[in-house]
Amino acid sequence: MTPRQTIVEQARTWLGTPYLHQGRTKGVAVDCIGLIIGVSAELGHPIIAPDDYTASPNGDMLMKHARRQFVEIMDRKVPVPGDIMVLWGWNRREPQHFAYVGLIGGRLSMIHAFSKRKEVVEHAIDSFWQNRLVALFNIPGTEPA
Repeated sequence: MTPRQTIVEQARTWLGTPYLHQGRTKGVAVDCIGLIIGVSAELGHPIIAPDDYTASPNGDMLMKHARRQFVEIMDRKVPVPGDIMVLWGWNRREPQHFAYVGLIGGRLSMIHAFSKRKEVVEHAIDSFWQNRLVALFNIPGTEPA
């Protein structure tokens, strides 16, 4: 079992990594999917991700891919630290963005490669982000919530 806190701590080691569409390298360049891939691999759960997606990827393709490689959480709608959040995109109401869930100052946070900030960041999950939640997943072998 992978402890949830270990997932959060590993995701935080990517903070400050510059954003680059289809980037995959900690400290060099990463996008939101690259962050999920990198952290999962570092925790011993390598996954295969599509490499033919646009900056505004097709949500159906991303969800099918996520459902094949992660464990979808069907019994709750509120994220907990260690979860993977799937959020709908900026321009279309379909799944287009991934983030790890953390906890800072007693509030849920999200760790993600944020193109608008041009790097991996962590900030509170406010109503703006919560209202974009499409699905929750776990890396296989994550301890129960």
